[in-house]
Amino acid sequence: MSRSGLRVLFVVNGEGRGHLAQALAVSELIEEAGHTLCGIWVGEGAPGSVPDLFRKGFAVPPTSFPSLRLMPGRARKSISRFATLSHNALRAPRYWGAIRHLHAAMKRERPDLVVNFWDHLGGVAFASGAPAGTRMLAISSLHYLFDHPDVPPPPAGGAELGMFRLLNRLTAPPGVPRVALSLRPLADATDVLGRVTWVLPPVLRGAVLDAEPEEGEHLLVYLLHHGLADDLARWHETRPDTLVHVFWDRPGAPERSELRPNLICHRLSDALFLDLMRSCRAIVTTAGFQAVAEARWLGKPVMVIPTRGHIEQRWNAQETAASGAGIVGDRFDPTALLDYLPTHRADTAAYRAWVLEGRRRLLGLIEHSAA
Repeated sequence: MSRSGLRVLFVVNGEGRGHLAQALAVSELIEEAGHTLCGIWVGEGAPGSVPDLFRKGFAVPPTSFPSLRLMPGRARKSISRFATLSHNALRAPRYWGAIRHLHAAMKRERPDLVVNFWDHLGGVAFASGAPAGTRMLAISSLHYLFDHPDVPPPPAGGAELGMFRLLNRLTAPPGVPRVALSLRPLADATDVLGRVTWVLPPVLRGAVLDAEPEEGEHLLVYLLHHGLADDLARWHETRPDTLVHVFWDRPGAPERSELRPNLICHRLSDALFLDLMRSCRAIVTTAGFQAVAEARWLGKPVMVIPTRGHIEQRWNAQETAASGAGIVGDRFDPTALLDYLPTHRADTAAYRAWVLEGRRRLLGLIEHSAA
């Protein structure tokens, strides 16, 4: 039964844009249904790392707190395990302080429901100090498909898988139901702890749902780490007539610059990225979930290149290929993508219908979880 007038508080993992984009889409969904977003707490890996789109896009201003961060290697082309462990260990006292602030926010706002978008400290804070009557729902993508019978496990060693499982459990304490967003239809499942996992399609924000796709000639590239631009520039020397728009995070870079003629680099801008996505020929990106989900809505083929050392991206890449969204590469050389394009087949209409039905089901699960 639908329940109106819920007070909902978000805790969001702010590393990258995927969880933030999902949170923005869910906020639009609950506000359309007459519920209230009473607070949003964003775990920032680096101060000031939350893009303006997300700072301005919610009904209430986000509050930032320090949270766990994946650290790149020296060349900024991969994730460094040593740097990640060292960085987070040194900041442990700050993380305990963030948990206390989250406790205080939950007690002050007394939400009916806390929705946690895969933030580890948010899960710990809820487990150790949620007010009576407040429930939690955990939402993420492939993380909660771990142990799903129809999803191959991440391509990783035993130690990596053990750490991945631990992080998952921190984000969704025992008794907390989970929503796993998937690139392909899958049945709901029960994990090894007997906890239900509801499997839904990606949740997309209104700006993506309303975008009108066009047929274009340019390639669109998103680089998680700007050091990867060197690989792309070397490839472009062999294909100088190919127009490529690149989005990167290089510090101090101007809004727009040209590495070479027809190889144009932009600072991160969600509005421009979406405009170039809807009009591109195809997309090359590090293997994040949300970019692939948005590309499928717009009918754009993708080539994903997992960031080295990033278990989640290796898994996302595996599921990207399984869903028929595109292909997987091992470096920023789009030659294989250009060869693949004539063979790409995708039922965009079916995918769109599935996404829209998933929005209705997700709203029902949110209201059910708060009951």
